[in-house]
Amino acid sequence: MDRDGHRRVATTVAWGRAHAERVLRLTTVRRLLSALLRLEVVDRSMALAAQALLALLPLLVVAAAFLPDTVVDAGLDRVRAVTGIGAAQTSVLGEDVTGGVDVDQARSQAGVIGVLITVFSASSFSRAMQRAYERVWDQPHEGGLLGRRRSFVWLMAWLVGLQTLALLGGVLGRGTGIAGSVLAFTVRVLLAGLLWWWSLHFLLHQRVRWRPLLPAAAITGLAIVAYTAGSTLVMPAYATSSAGEFGALGLVLTVATWLVGFAGVLLVSAVTGRVVAEDPGLQALGRWITRGWRGAWPPRGSWRRRGPES
Repeated sequence: MDRDGHRRVATTVAWGRAHAERVLRLTTVRRLLSALLRLEVVDRSMALAAQALLALLPLLVVAAAFLPDTVVDAGLDRVRAVTGIGAAQTSVLGEDVTGGVDVDQARSQAGVIGVLITVFSASSFSRAMQRAYERVWDQPHEGGLLGRRRSFVWLMAWLVGLQTLALLGGVLGRGTGIAGSVLAFTVRVLLAGLLWWWSLHFLLHQRVRWRPLLPAAAITGLAIVAYTAGSTLVMPAYATSSAGEFGALGLVLTVATWLVGFAGVLLVSAVTGRVVAEDPGLQALGRWITRGWRGAWPPRGSWRRRGPES
């Protein structure tokens, strides 16, 4: 590289460093980074993904034996699309490892007791979600029978909501043209935002009012729809490569990787939403949002301390 090339690289690096320092000097950015570090978002994302993989997927397998074929097919098609395992299982393994559920066999093997054990085991995922959101909003953990019951109710309602979004996504996906794609994307974001708005309020036991949760719900809805849309483009190649190297185990690794990213999106969106809701620099919007909640952003070093309930 000649002297002019080195000079251009040095100039670009200096420009990028100056802008990065300018961004990091912003109070909102510093608070966001500090909150993410206190939450240990990477470790908690991996824990949520493990709970989903070990507790939630068995529930979905059992539920597939009792749900209508149309609902099951729509859910499986969506899972194949966003995780990329649909392309991998046909191009590498040469078989469909996610389909072909024998309803009678699944029902006979599971039994009533087996179904109940699977359902209550799956509630560990919802309790993990509850603890994560309580950590984000500095609320004490609500355990006991009431907490377990609410976690179970949320899990069932959340699964129904996700299945409804999958069915609507299949209908909206039939639209053609740019206008149809924009409309479908907008509807998905709105519906996902409403689902997570209710989820946040419910899992936090109504201790944080609706308005302060609106930014987190809106950001989560947008981020989840964008994440799933991007997954349909990125994950097929990754799943095919993983399945080609590890076989069926590669599909498990693919699903686990996708779940880690999904959990990370949820947590980062929640933290970002709280920072936005409590940012004094947003003035009019901030006043309207924070009017419904007396809680204040905890001072430095007090993330683990529980704030007053509202």
